[in-house]
Amino acid sequence: MAEEKKEEAAPLDYKALRLMNVAQLRHAAKTTPGMHGAESMDRERLLAEICKRRQIAVLDLSGDVDVMRSETKQRLRDLQSEREAAEAKGDSAALARIRAEVHKAKGKLRRAK
Repeated sequence: MAEEKKEEAAPLDYKALRLMNVAQLRHAAKTTPGMHGAESMDRERLLAEICKRRQIAVLDLSGDVDVMRSETKQRLRDLQSEREAAEAKGDSAALARIRAEVHKAKGKLRRAK
């Protein structure tokens, strides 16, 4: 006889769940004991239910985002003064480096929202 092995629920933490898309969350819900109706739930409800059923502590990550945003904004202000100094010297290599850093920092700000 062929034995059927049940797929064990993988140990997940809240941050890993937050990074999953809806399809991945629905798959995790199927492997979570006591979960029903996952197909009709939206992402936030799925996340909350999975955490509740697996007894995963829900973290408040909004403080991390606020800290990251303020640090990134400060870095942008510093880069602006560096850029002005590089323009005064005529240092094109430094300007290119600063331009790339500004681009990355602005991307971080957009993703943090």
